Amino acid sequence: MPPGTTYGSYVITATSSGDTCNTLTFTVTSAFTLGAASGYVGDSVTVTGSGFPLGGAVAFLWDGVSFGTITADGSGNITAGSLPIPSTTRGPHTVSTTSAITPRPFLVNSRITVAPTTGIVGDVITVTGSGFAAAPANVVITVDGTTITATTPLQINTVGITGIFSCTFAMPPVARGPHTIRATDSGYYAETTFSIGQRMSITPITGYVGDNVTASGSGFAANKVITFKIDGVALTVTGNSTSDQTGAFNGVNFVIPSVGGGAHTIRATDADGNYYEATLTVLTRISSITPNSGTVGTQITIIGNGFGAGLGVDVFWDAGTTRIATTTATASGTISVTFASPASAFGSHVVTVKDTLNNSATTSFSTTPKILLSPITGVYGDTITVTFIGFTANGTITSNSPTFGIVSGSTFYPVAATPSTITMDANGGGTATFSIINAANGPWTLQVSDSGGGSASAALAINQKITLNVATGVAGDVVIVTGTGFAASKPITANYGTLPLTLTFNQGSTGTDSNGSFAALFTVPATAAGAATIKVGDGPNVTGNTATATFTSSAKATISKTTTQTDPGNVGMELTVSGTGFKASSTITVTFEPTLVTVATVTSEASGSFTATFKVPVAAAGNHTIKVTDGTTTKEFAFYMDSTAPVAPGLLLPIDKFKPKQPVPFTWNAVTDPSGVTYTFQISQDAAFATLILEKKDLAVTTYKMTDAEKLKSSGSKTPYYWRVRATDQAGNVGAWSTSNTFTIGFIWPPWIIHVWYGIGIAVALILGLWLGRRMAYQSY
Repeated sequence: MPPGTTYGSYVITATSSGDTCNTLTFTVTSAFTLGAASGYVGDSVTVTGSGFPLGGAVAFLWDGVSFGTITADGSGNITAGSLPIPSTTRGPHTVSTTSAITPRPFLVNSRITVAPTTGIVGDVITVTGSGFAAAPANVVITVDGTTITATTPLQINTVGITGIFSCTFAMPPVARGPHTIRATDSGYYAETTFSIGQRMSITPITGYVGDNVTASGSGFAANKVITFKIDGVALTVTGNSTSDQTGAFNGVNFVIPSVGGGAHTIRATDADGNYYEATLTVLTRISSITPNSGTVGTQITIIGNGFGAGLGVDVFWDAGTTRIATTTATASGTISVTFASPASAFGSHVVTVKDTLNNSATTSFSTTPKILLSPITGVYGDTITVTFIGFTANGTITSNSPTFGIVSGSTFYPVAATPSTITMDANGGGTATFSIINAANGPWTLQVSDSGGGSASAALAINQKITLNVATGVAGDVVIVTGTGFAASKPITANYGTLPLTLTFNQGSTGTDSNGSFAALFTVPATAAGAATIKVGDGPNVTGNTATATFTSSAKATISKTTTQTDPGNVGMELTVSGTGFKASSTITVTFEPTLVTVATVTSEASGSFTATFKVPVAAAGNHTIKVTDGTTTKEFAFYMDSTAPVAPGLLLPIDKFKPKQPVPFTWNAVTDPSGVTYTFQISQDAAFATLILEKKDLAVTTYKMTDAEKLKSSGSKTPYYWRVRATDQAGNVGAWSTSNTFTIGFIWPPWIIHVWYGIGIAVALILGLWLGRRMAYQSY
């Protein structure tokens, strides 16, 4: 038959050359063959054949039931077809087509598969079987001839008409190596091999350095010592690390050593060299944060492990991206880093530690509030600056209230601050100022609390101080001294330099009130001029809490009389000058100026005090200066000398128009003046005294008797003599001339005649004397 002839009946005709023919009918049938006569469910069987419809689909039947189609080529042949063996029972079956005359036999055998094919004791094995007897046959599973009983987890599905089953069981304890798993039904069995190998499990599979890990294994060589390593480094283990007769071990423990974070290989090896590796992931952990709470700026030390070996490690605060510290992990992945806690608000904050491979761990730090005072000590009225750190974010503090004040023991004083309501920033920071209130000496504590529950305190030492109402003055001045910050209800004593001071208190008090304050008066004592320390104490003899102030005393001088133009002084007036604050034990000089006459010299006392008494020297009328000096300090007093001229004297003798004898005596009335007076006496023969015959000045008495040499010539009433007198006081004030009187002088012998007569008289007297002498002598005989 020619290729490509399909199945059916064909007429074959034979024709000769003489047109003689002969015919015959021939029937073509389809035929195929199978590549195998037996096999297993699921196997593919090769099919070849011919005589099929050209290019047509050929349906194949399994035991009369269609189970596949193969398409014939253009010649009606099947050259490379295959069909899968369907699920069916064990035994002979037929494969046929609708066109083929002769079917083909196929024997299905029983078969099982296991999954997995290797494992360890305890692994759950799934057994799948095909080609077994039809239901209701049961299948028995054995391992090395040992039936899997009910004590072993086993589940067998009922075999259906297809001869397929499936079951699971846990691999029982068996030795290392291959083991036969057999499935047997009522008439046949199938078997396969499951190989037991070494395996190890660790619990947990993740952990931190220092955590305990438990290892269990099976499938190792029986009764052998198992060694353990991490990344090739031997581990120290506890528990029984020798395998049992089945090659299993349990309860072997080890502690995760210091290694870097990430995956690490744990290898268990028996004495025969069989090994198994498991992966242990070491987690990054912060093992300690010291301390875990504190104020901003606290030095924090973080110790951690499980970081990448030798990697850079950064520390972050809260969700910030700016690192606050950095370090490098050791080769074993440990870190230790110390840093100051950054500005942050009251409460808990997350601290993240991360290496460059993003291995990270977190911990927490609780920020507690604190306040800083500047300065930390002071006196009443001083300004204190308060810096708030780590309080509630955006919280508020109200001053001059129970949430802001100073306390000592059971005594609490609210304190007013600027601003009165203090608002914190996002990090709980802020500032305010307040003035130290009037409170007793000693340690106080400023206590503050905010609206979010944050509170803090700081020590404030209130010290004593004194204040003088004046800082300068002279001896005898009354000064007010006030004090604050001393001990409460204590007597107060004081010194001026080394001199005890007597203090006068209000209302009979002798010291401080309940707030440690006082006010008192004292009189500046007589001391040398200069700065003196006023020292006050609340203990005996200026002890206890003491405070000082400086009082500068200056020299002071007083004069017994102050003169003015309306109440002037005069020559000879006795004045007394007293002074304090001058040089101690030094020479004090009193001068009268501008004539610069030293009128007194005394020595000051040790206290710098002195008293000098003197009389006003002769000086001109008007303004003068009295100066007192110790060579360093000089005090001046204005002195006004009397400028009132003395009155004119009254003339007494000779009376007007009298003719006195020569030498003429003159007398006039005395003139009284505080400064004392002298007189000027003049004689002239003209009423205007244009030409003077005689003038006498600075006469201290009220008389003048002319000398013989001053005898006047005779003069008559037509040419009389005029005389007058005036007074001048010691201050140079010249009085008015008296009214002038006249007098005349009778005849006067010429001087030579008078001398002759003197000579004659002397001679007569001598002669008379001699005569009388002789006469008396004769009489005596």
